[in-house]
Amino acid sequence: MVDNQEKIVHFVDYENVHKHIPIDEIARGNHQRVLLFVGNQQTIPNDWLIVDYNITVIRVGKTSKDNVDFHISAYLGMVHVGRENSVRFIVWSKDKGFDDLIEHFKSRKRRIERKEPPKPKKKAGSPSKKVMKPAVEKKKLVEEKPETAQEKIDPPSIKQVGSRVVEILEKTAPAKRPRKQTTLQNQLEHWRPGIKFKHTTWDVIHWLIQKNHIVITDDKVKYNF
Repeated sequence: MVDNQEKIVHFVDYENVHKHIPIDEIARGNHQRVLLFVGNQQTIPNDWLIVDYNITVIRVGKTSKDNVDFHISAYLGMVHVGRENSVRFIVWSKDKGFDDLIEHFKSRKRRIERKEPPKPKKKAGSPSKKVMKPAVEKKKLVEEKPETAQEKIDPPSIKQVGSRVVEILEKTAPAKRPRKQTTLQNQLEHWRPGIKFKHTTWDVIHWLIQKNHIVITDDKVKYNF
């Protein structure tokens, strides 16, 4: 579940904190991993599918009170047993009900804490009137915009893309997976902005077929997982 290189394991109560956690800070790098606990009816943000993120999704099968919390508690115990005490645990939740359990883990020499996502910044005062600038000046500003660090990152390889697609589909209930090739291609197109791949959808499907993850017969898709 977690790698020996990891120094931090984040347990995210997505049902409680939604998308307000600093995911770009906590999901990157081999030194940390995010265990994302998702309710049965919840949808993960599309931009969290990027292959650079170390996210393991744990979807709760049934919707009931505190079910996500019970799963987080169970995984805290399982991961604690298999990890050295030098590995730090962070529980991302506004639910103070975790605090007593966290104190128990601290008594077992575990480095652990609960964090709440930063509060969204409120806009101060009333919005000021926008000063209209000439169209030529606007165009110039756009042209001179420096390339961001994200834009400089090479797009993921076909192996990275295919592996992430398999990971997402494995976490999807079989009844909700695309059953036809055309539907699967449409779904891949929907995931494109999040995974940030440049390949055609057929290239991805062809990779899945070659690796025996799927079989397509008469436009019907059969999954081998």
